[in-house]
Amino acid sequence: MRWRWPLILMLLACLAFASDVVARMNHALGCYAVLALLITTAMAATCAHEAGRRQRAITILALMGMVVLHFAVRVFCQWSVEVVVHAPHGDHTIPGDHWFMDPTRDPAAVPFQSINDEWAVMEVDDTPCTITWWAGSEGVDQRVPLSALFASRKSMAMPTPLPLLALFALSILLLFVWSRAFIAQLPPLSQLMGTRAGMGMVFIAAVLVASIVAPPHTWLDNEFLSRPDDWLCYEKGARSMLAGNVLLMPPPGGVELWSALYTPVVAVLHVLLGPALTPLYIVQYATMLLLVPMMLHMVRSQQRWFRYLVGLSTLCFVLVDVNLNYAWHLLSDTAPLLLLVALTAELRERRDPVRLAVLTGVLYLFRLEFIGMGALVF
Repeated sequence: MRWRWPLILMLLACLAFASDVVARMNHALGCYAVLALLITTAMAATCAHEAGRRQRAITILALMGMVVLHFAVRVFCQWSVEVVVHAPHGDHTIPGDHWFMDPTRDPAAVPFQSINDEWAVMEVDDTPCTITWWAGSEGVDQRVPLSALFASRKSMAMPTPLPLLALFALSILLLFVWSRAFIAQLPPLSQLMGTRAGMGMVFIAAVLVASIVAPPHTWLDNEFLSRPDDWLCYEKGARSMLAGNVLLMPPPGGVELWSALYTPVVAVLHVLLGPALTPLYIVQYATMLLLVPMMLHMVRSQQRWFRYLVGLSTLCFVLVDVNLNYAWHLLSDTAPLLLLVALTAELRERRDPVRLAVLTGVLYLFRLEFIGMGALVF
């Protein structure tokens, strides 16, 4: 039991290092390694308390390998990128905030993850742009239409394949070791949904389904992030935190504070999954589906048809309403649903009041409208 959280934290560190390596290499195939590590971490979260020496040793060695790989890639990252949009009312410079191993001549593969704050550039069209890759005083220019940045990536050769091969080797090793431990501790199917392993299975299945809809090789594709979209307020705040304004003081323009906690959660997800938004959407999609096993855990009826009805109705609600409208945007509106169900379960089972206090506090921080929940609970 004492190794559970250290092992989970080590796997989260592996995921963060791998995501940063993929972003710096700017190679879409590396996102499959990120997917493997995300699934591995979900498995370990359910069975790390029963981990043996083999799992502990391999996880420690893999983390050391990820650290070495990460710093080796950083040493060779000498290139930065800058995009200048030549709008009718003047030029607008959108600087990059990462360093990369090599420049690319494919405009769609230029990492363009910045939020557009210019009201003069409101849509993707044929507005001319100048892409400049910088390595010290050396610059490589390319003039393309703005729409070319948001096309599908072409196949891109990897000038230095060794870092990608090392990343895949470490990710597959961890996936193999932890999948064996996960499968070994699975309970009978009839008892699965009421256990921690059942929640892990739902999360992993949801991640895999979402990864079919949005395959990992598309995760690094550019997305036009235009500031007038309200859901980008939390994203802008998260990027401000990662840039050093941890307390958001003063808050950057347009950052909504309906949820004081959701912004740092988005920032942590970026640390773990990289600068692109698609992996964050997939994690949100999978997390909201945890409502299904949580609701089934609350059902006391032994009648199987009733449990199936509760599970099916919850699944339909999450898929048709929650995930369809919210999972693919950064909105805090649905985050309290999980906390409300967990809080209800705690109240019904009359557990530790400290846990109730923590849940009510976190619920309030996720949505300020729940400020009175603590008074109702206590």
